[in-house]
Amino acid sequence: MLVRQDPPWVLFYFSSKIDTIKVNKKIQLERIIKFMKKYRPSNKQVMIGIILMVLGILCWCIVATVKNNPNFMFLFPVGLVLLCLGGLELTIIAIITTHKNDLAMREVIKKREEKNNDKKDISNKN
Repeated sequence: MLVRQDPPWVLFYFSSKIDTIKVNKKIQLERIIKFMKKYRPSNKQVMIGIILMVLGILCWCIVATVKNNPNFMFLFPVGLVLLCLGGLELTIIAIITTHKNDLAMREVIKKREEKNNDKKDISNKN
């Protein structure tokens, strides 16, 4: 059975084309990101989330060290709640920031498309 083999220069040509396309898309994204307004999460909110998580872990450590004392067993569910609330707060902050950045990027892309469409309309009228 004969298997068709392309010469090496053909494979190099197509692979270099694909790499060029990837690089061009990457450059376009970098240009878009450069001009868009970037949103960052509030440092205060992030610190509150991290502190809640650390307090939850500390509650668990206290419970682990005094395992036989029933007076400190209430710290286990309190620590679990604090840990979950801290993680939930950080997750919500990340989602909100990502959504804001996505909206800003869409706005920049929309403006560019409108600008390109205006240029095409002007060239078509001439």
